[in-house]
Amino acid sequence: MVRGGVEPPTFHFSGGRSYQLSYLTERATRYMSKGCCRESVAVSLTRVKRAPHENVATVLVHPVVLRELELDLMSRDLWVWPIATAAVYPDGRRAAFQIRRRMIEARHGAWGDAEDWVPVWIAFGATWHHGDEPLPWAAHAAVWDTLARFSSHVHYRKWLGGIPKLPIAPEPASAF
Repeated sequence: MVRGGVEPPTFHFSGGRSYQLSYLTERATRYMSKGCCRESVAVSLTRVKRAPHENVATVLVHPVVLRELELDLMSRDLWVWPIATAAVYPDGRRAAFQIRRRMIEARHGAWGDAEDWVPVWIAFGATWHHGDEPLPWAAHAAVWDTLARFSSHVHYRKWLGGIPKLPIAPEPASAF
């Protein structure tokens, strides 16, 4: 596999552009029949394959309800990851600030009350994953329904993003 597939540029507050390589291209040679003669012709195809990622909802949470929200989501095998402490960024605090700022500015002041709220990712636990299958709609509904119950203390857009795989340590086996 070779690296390829540059994503569209993203603009940062510093004014610079960032090009991220999050897709892998894969070369494959296929043999096709040509016309009635059944003559084999080698054709080189390039297929785009996304690098492994975690589907997450990005949410701004009022610090007063963060613990309660986390416990509620955990009971549904949904995991809260504060962006400031997630291991996918070398400077998590800066990333959390930038993500919070982008979310607030995207709403043109409607979310101005969230200046000191905690940006988190909500990830899906193992019970929601079935091999390489996409997440079931019930998983989406579980997230959005839970967030709706906390509507006065959370801000979010109803869509999932992709981030690099989050390092999750396996739980130790029970001695009982």
